[in-house]
Amino acid sequence: MARLRGWVFSSLLVLNTIAGSLWSVMLWPLPHPIRYFFGVRCWAIANLWLLRVICGVDWEVRGLRHLPAKASVVLMKHSSAFDIIVQAVLFPRQVWLLKRELLWVPLFGWALAAIGCVGVDRARGARAVRGVVRAGKARIEQGLWVMVFPEGTRMAPGETGSYAPGGAMIASAAHCPVVPVAHNAGDYWPRRSASKKPGTISIVIGPPLDSRHHNARELTQKVKTWIESEVTKLS
Repeated sequence: MARLRGWVFSSLLVLNTIAGSLWSVMLWPLPHPIRYFFGVRCWAIANLWLLRVICGVDWEVRGLRHLPAKASVVLMKHSSAFDIIVQAVLFPRQVWLLKRELLWVPLFGWALAAIGCVGVDRARGARAVRGVVRAGKARIEQGLWVMVFPEGTRMAPGETGSYAPGGAMIASAAHCPVVPVAHNAGDYWPRRSASKKPGTISIVIGPPLDSRHHNARELTQKVKTWIESEVTKLS
């Protein structure tokens, strides 16, 4: 039954994503808050409701008091597709740092471009990093939060990837805080699995780190230490 419920949810997730993408593309000429609300936030709220009703997976969050008043860079543990969905509900209007190839996907990629997501061309090396930092800084100056999964790919519970400094570099260039986020979503929504384990995902938002007091690599290491410590506690 768990696998069946998982497949039902996954099917509805795909349909919901197509609908959200259509909204984002059709509303492209309108101001960003409008296309973001219909294309992203409503999409996320609907998916989280479906996840709870169909699969019995709920979530709770601690540390909302730590959120800065101004746009910031969020560095978040990545272990599940849940991370992508919940960030749109947890944090203010935002853009995501992602692989540039995703922007080429028909409809879905156009929707990502419509909300201003920043594509990373990994093949260009240092030149790509400079472009990403400039684009991320511009988004922060527009009042948009920048969401980053520093490990770059979903990690199974108990695994730790290499934390890239790109998010911290954006924060340093924009002189804005870095907000670390830990969770145990991979225990309930495993990567590459249709089954979902009923229960409550725990999310912890850490105190913001001032990017003006550390260089990007020091900042990234501090974030990594905090996140992995919290994930160990949650698991």
